[in-house]
Amino acid sequence: MELEELPRVIDALCRLPRIGWVNRGISDPETVCSHALLTAYIAINLAKASGLDAGKAALLALIHDVAEHKLGDVVREVREMDMDYWRELEQGVANELGLGKEFQEYSEGISGEARVVMISDKLATLLRACRYREQGEDVESLITYYSKAVKSMLSYLNGDAAAQVEAIINSCLHA
Repeated sequence: MELEELPRVIDALCRLPRIGWVNRGISDPETVCSHALLTAYIAINLAKASGLDAGKAALLALIHDVAEHKLGDVVREVREMDMDYWRELEQGVANELGLGKEFQEYSEGISGEARVVMISDKLATLLRACRYREQGEDVESLITYYSKAVKSMLSYLNGDAAAQVEAIINSCLHA
């Protein structure tokens, strides 16, 4: 992909609302772009706290949903019906963008940084759900789901990172 085409990709991601929030009736749902940015900031912090390469974690976080500019944001339940099919589609789009190796590293959880991004992705959704709850939205089931998902991934983290994430989960659950 040529650099001149990148604004088109970024614009598409910044206009694309996350479908899970749309389906929940959230009036101003976050976009794929804002989710990727939040995921990247979380990944940077968790990577640093885990003694990993924060720059690499940021890169993987920024591209973890990049294929959605072509494929759209698809609900988790649909993806889970045929995960291999979706991964092939996503990998193809990442390859077109010249990010195939990096996307594969993320999607297969090959490195510590990739696993940090996986937990950061779920944590970003949990934090967003907590914000929506503060705004009066009914998202308790998502808070419960993502709290469990993040807890199941705590072993991906080193150092103080796991304790930081546990504190965030507890704060959200008991707010």
